[in-house]
Amino acid sequence: TDCIRKGLYGLFEDTPVSVTPGHKCCTHCHRTCTCGTEGCNEQFPPSESFQNTVRVPARFREVKDEDRTMVRDLLQEYKATLLQNTTYLYTSSAACAGFSDELIEEVVTKCDHLFDIQYIKTHLPVYSTQHAQEILRIMYEVFEDIDEPEPSVLEPINVPD
Repeated sequence: TDCIRKGLYGLFEDTPVSVTPGHKCCTHCHRTCTCGTEGCNEQFPPSESFQNTVRVPARFREVKDEDRTMVRDLLQEYKATLLQNTTYLYTSSAACAGFSDELIEEVVTKCDHLFDIQYIKTHLPVYSTQHAQEILRIMYEVFEDIDEPEPSVLEPINVPD
């Protein structure tokens, strides 16, 4: 309920002061600025907006524990195919392939929302279109609730019944 600038600068200065006019100081002072005769006319910067910008994915699927296990196993198989003929110079296998265990766990965690390549590339640390296509192909094979993705460069995978 006080000037944010003063609170922050108070860690480094003995007597911090607010900037005038208030709209040039901090979010709190901008909200309480009275630089004009009828209050402040300065627009509040969009970057300082407190609007909730979280977007909920439009599609959702129920995922059982055994489905998550199957997704994890298939992703591990895919990772292994990436590393078959790779020499790790001075780096890790994940760096060489661009496909890490952390990515696999992210996919497993978010597989209830993975329905298209754009969502995968936006919400997961995937930097290769090939990897995004393979993730989508695995979603198709396991859940069968999306259109068949573009063909992958790899052989078809066999999903156990």
